[in-house]
Amino acid sequence: MKYFLDEIAGSLFSEFGNNLNRHCLVFPNRRAGLFFLKYLSAKIDKPVWQPEILTINELFRMHSRHQTAGNEMLLFELYKIYNRFKKPAESFDNFIYWGDILLNDFDDIDKYLVDASKLFRNISDLKNIEKEFESLDERQKTLIKSFWINFNPDRPTEQKDDFISIWSVLHDIYSGFRKVLSEKNLAYEGMIFREVAENENEFCSAGKRWDLMHFIGFNALNECERRVM
Repeated sequence: MKYFLDEIAGSLFSEFGNNLNRHCLVFPNRRAGLFFLKYLSAKIDKPVWQPEILTINELFRMHSRHQTAGNEMLLFELYKIYNRFKKPAESFDNFIYWGDILLNDFDDIDKYLVDASKLFRNISDLKNIEKEFESLDERQKTLIKSFWINFNPDRPTEQKDDFISIWSVLHDIYSGFRKVLSEKNLAYEGMIFREVAENENEFCSAGKRWDLMHFIGFNALNECERRVM
């Protein structure tokens, strides 16, 4: 049986021979790139410059003005913004549960290029959330449901009220968080993806360093990946 990456290596080598040094090959992860080079090297019979091998995350990071912040720093910065809008203020220990959910949701919002001002509606009743779904597109519905799944309607009323109070200020938290990170030249992964995807001209100009770019082995693309490709 011939493996997928072996077939790709053979196809590229048969078309471009030893002239792949001006090409950029983008893979979903580092492991795939290493296996590709293994298969490609078996087909080359003399010393050559290898093509540029990048993961999709590396490709986005190298075209961003921001640095990826660690999860602990992101939680700390988000906590400060969160307490500006959520009263009374919560302890950091109590916030961590919410913080992880918010970071994941903000990451999805940016990777799918969702308009946060439309997504985060100021809704005062849980029943209205279901009602508002009618005016949202499928991606927005999915994001809301991914957040809502943490709040079973059978749980105590206090948690329902807590959810509503957070939902009503989520757009302010999201916007304030992004602003603070940008001022510090930091970002979470989705924020970097969105920055690059929304600056297509800059990306295309930077991409001229290579003759061709190949995206290999991807499925279930988010909107930022789709736009860049």
